[in-house]
Amino acid sequence: MEYFYAFTLISVLLFFINKKRAVIFVIIGCVFFLYYLPSIGHFGPDYLGYQTTYVNAFKIEAFPWVNTAAQIDSEPFYLWYSSLISAYSNLVFSFYMIFNFLLCVFISVFMLRSFKSDYKYFFWIMILPVIFPTIFYFLLRSSLSYFLVALGFFSLLNPSKKKAIFLAILFFFLGINLHSQYILITLLILGVFVVLRFETLAEYYRDLKIIIISAFALIFILTGLRSFTNELASILSFLPSSDVISVKIGHLTGVDNKGLRLTALLSIVIYPVMAFQVVIKTYKSHVLYFLNNKLKERKFLLLMLAIILYGAAINIAYFDSALAAGRLSRFSDYLGICLLMPMYFKTCIGYKTEYLALVIITVLAPILYAAVYMNIQWGIF
Repeated sequence: MEYFYAFTLISVLLFFINKKRAVIFVIIGCVFFLYYLPSIGHFGPDYLGYQTTYVNAFKIEAFPWVNTAAQIDSEPFYLWYSSLISAYSNLVFSFYMIFNFLLCVFISVFMLRSFKSDYKYFFWIMILPVIFPTIFYFLLRSSLSYFLVALGFFSLLNPSKKKAIFLAILFFFLGINLHSQYILITLLILGVFVVLRFETLAEYYRDLKIIIISAFALIFILTGLRSFTNELASILSFLPSSDVISVKIGHLTGVDNKGLRLTALLSIVIYPVMAFQVVIKTYKSHVLYFLNNKLKERKFLLLMLAIILYGAAINIAYFDSALAAGRLSRFSDYLGICLLMPMYFKTCIGYKTEYLALVIITVLAPILYAAVYMNIQWGIF
C-alpha cells in the first residue's frame, strides 16, 4: 500500500504543475495498479469474494444468459454485470477491474461536462487517496453504482425538469440495483428536487428553509426506523435486490457494528459548514464560479447542500452504528471530498487554497481512513 500512497503523492505534485497531465497520469497509474496489485497474491476477503464470483461465471441458454456460483452477498444486477463480462469476454479478473474503472472514467466525462475544467480535474485527483482503493479494489460493486448515481444527480441540472427527472430515475435505478446502499440518498435527492424551485432569487430562502427542515426531520425519521426494519424490508420487496436488502437492513439496528467514526465529524460538522458558506458566497453573485450557467449552478449548489445535510442527518441518527452511517452517507461523503472541499477553498478562502484541500485530504488519508491504509494488507505489504 505504501507504493500506492507514494503514487498519490507524486500525482499531487504533478497536479500543482499541470492539472490535465496529472489527471492523465492518475488514470494511467490507476490502470497499472489495478493490473499489478491483484497479481501479487495477498488479498482481503472482499476482494477474493468478487474475484471468485467473477471467475465462476458461466453462460446459460435462457434469460439472463449468464450465471455465477456467487461467493458474495450482492445485488443480482451486480452479479449479472460481473458475470456477463466474464462469460463473454474471457478477460482475467484484473482486466475486468480495469474495464470497470475505465467505464467509470467514461461516465465521469458526461457527469462533469458542464463544470469548469478546474473542477473536472480536481474530481479525479481528490478521488485518488481514499475513494479509488475503496471502490475500485476492495468494494467493486460500489464503483459503477456510485458513478451511475452521481450521473443521475448531475442529470438533474438539465434545463427540462421532466427530462431531468426521467434521466435521474433511470441512472438511479441502475445504480441502486448495483448497490442498494444508495437507495435512501436517491429517494432524498429526487424528493428535494421535486419540491425545490430554482428559477428566482425570491424563492432562494424558501428553498434553504425546506432543505434545513427536511434534514432535521430526517434525523427523527431514521432514528424511528430502527424499530420498523421488517416493515421497511417489506416496502422495498419490489426491488430485484430485495433479498440482499432484507439481510443488510439489519445494520440499521446497530447491533452488528457499534463504534464511532472519526470521519463522522467531517460529515456532521465540516462538510455542512463548507456547503453553507459556498451557498452564501455565491447565491447573489453574478460570477459563474463552477458551471457555465447560473441557473445550473444554483440548482447544483442547493442540491449539493441538501445532500451534505442529509449525510449529516444520517450520521447523527446512526452515530453509534459505524457500518450503517458509513454506507448510507457514502454518496454525500464522497461528494464532500471530490467537489465540495476544493470549491469551498477556492470560493471562500481564495489565493489558490483549493490546492490546500488536496494536500489536507492526501496527508490525512492514512489517519482518517485507517481501514484502507493500515488495517488491510494489500499487495506485498
